[in-house]
Amino acid sequence: MVATFPCKFQTNASAIINQYSSFIITLLKMVSFIRLIFVLLQELQRRSEEYRTVASSLLVWMREKLVLMQERSFPLTLIEMKKLASESARFRNEEVPVKQHDKNRLGHLWRELEKHPDEMDVEVELRPDTLEKMWQRLMQSHQERDQAIVEEIKRLERLQRLAEKVHREMKGVEGRLEELEHRLDEEARRLDRLHPLDAKHIVDALEQDIRLVEESIQALFSDVQVCSLLFCNYYGTRDVDEVSIVKIKIQKLEKK
Repeated sequence: MVATFPCKFQTNASAIINQYSSFIITLLKMVSFIRLIFVLLQELQRRSEEYRTVASSLLVWMREKLVLMQERSFPLTLIEMKKLASESARFRNEEVPVKQHDKNRLGHLWRELEKHPDEMDVEVELRPDTLEKMWQRLMQSHQERDQAIVEEIKRLERLQRLAEKVHREMKGVEGRLEELEHRLDEEARRLDRLHPLDAKHIVDALEQDIRLVEESIQALFSDVQVCSLLFCNYYGTRDVDEVSIVKIKIQKLEKK
């Protein structure tokens, strides 16, 4: 009996050690699992914060740009309008692709967050469907504004061509008036020495030339009125004044 005691003690000790070893291994596994859960929660929190940061930035940008895209008070000059067109193209070609990348990144982050619905706590305005609606609204507004800019540039270019035509023809009319006035002065000095029939021919010719110039002025006046309608009298007022001055010259010639 005495000889078998050490053997039983050794057996019990080994069993206890094995139990403790199994317990320690189990604890280590639990610790590793808890550590993994903690890491996953940290990563989930990081992605959630990243989502909020990027989504908030995108939302602020879209709101600011939407206000701009709804603006229709355009500059008055062709140079400024072409500058505005360049800014619109830069928005389309440079700003939009960057924000499109951010939006795509948000979609990826959201799909990752959806795997853990219990941990999701994102405001409605920052959710993908809300952001997408705002995005589509912004893109539509930009397209409409871009088209409005193109149409305004076409209008101003038409106005510029018409205004240049008016100024060019105005110079021609003024030259013809000066020539008529010079002829009238010359003919007036020798009119008394001419035969009445010859004098009548000269007067008729002068009157015909004056009528032709007057018709040219009426055509110019019509063009000026078109300018006035096209551009709220920016060019029209100035050109109406110039045409009116020429018409006064015509009236003076007719009195002579």
